Amino acid sequence: MPFTSLKAIKGRLPTKDRLQRWNITTDTNCVLCDNSTETHHHLFFKCNYSNQIATKCFQMYGGQLRDNNMNQLLDYLVSQWHAKYMEPDKDSSVFTALIWWIWKERNFRLFQSKSRSIEEVSKLIHHDAEVKLKSR
Repeated sequence: MPFTSLKAIKGRLPTKDRLQRWNITTDTNCVLCDNSTETHHHLFFKCNYSNQIATKCFQMYGGQLRDNNMNQLLDYLVSQWHAKYMEPDKDSSVFTALIWWIWKERNFRLFQSKSRSIEEVSKLIHHDAEVKLKSR
């Protein structure tokens, strides 16, 4: 999971816009919402589907997404760590699970033509974060 998060932050995941530049695909529509070109910025969190999942994760902490993007999420988490409102382990666990499950759902839909609801993915994120915390 952390490797996927790092690649997402650096914009290095093979999103459809990147695959098109490499002449691997011609279809650039987001498989999560089918309303926009799949880019890192769109996938994490302009996409309506991803945004709803990120919003649910933010609500666990009493926060709100305003700009709906990765930078706001990162800024929020860093500010919480510095203000000591949150435990870094918990924040990083939720963040990495959020990125992982959005990417995994994208691949699930793209390669297996199956999908999960926002509620299902949110529960998977919560479960993964809790398991990671309990293992420390």
